[in-house]
Amino acid sequence: MLQRNGVNPLMVFDGTAVAAKQGENSSRRNQRETALEKAMEAQAKGDSTTARSFFAKAVCVTHEMAHQLILELQERGVPFLVAPFEADGQLAFLSRNGRLLVRCITVNI
Repeated sequence: MLQRNGVNPLMVFDGTAVAAKQGENSSRRNQRETALEKAMEAQAKGDSTTARSFFAKAVCVTHEMAHQLILELQERGVPFLVAPFEADGQLAFLSRNGRLLVRCITVNI
């Protein structure tokens, strides 16, 4: 859809995990697990609105999911990069060096 409307996306994926963020990553994992538990409880009670909210917070994008997206991007000819570490830093580098013409949205995986 983006390409059909004249937008040339560049997907940037996180690379190797940053060791200094190990605690933060663990905390986020725990938050996702807690959200999944709350979603299941809400769903069991028939509260689909609350369940949906917690399911959204429980989403974990796996390496396999990212790999499947990369394969699809390759098939469609959409450019992508795998950052050495976090995508945010790579996007900042690209922006500062005039390689990005628009704002970017990052998705943590």
